[in-house]
Amino acid sequence: MTESSTYQAILDEGHEKGRGAGIVQGEQLALLTIYQERFGAVPPEVEARVRASTDPNRLQAAIRQVLRITVPSELQL
Repeated sequence: MTESSTYQAILDEGHEKGRGAGIVQGEQLALLTIYQERFGAVPPEVEARVRASTDPNRLQAAIRQVLRITVPSELQL
């Protein structure tokens, strides 16, 4: 069974989803860390918005944005 092409396809898909989830978690952590370094404690509502975001492209854009903004309220996510 472990040699079947269907089994291998399912296994590969699971690995891809796992890698994608890891990328999203890494982007979320990076964003929260940078935010904290720039502005101090991360408000719960900001952390909730970051954790709810699962689009790596949006998270990367927010990371770039948090490096440029001057006040935390300017963060668009």
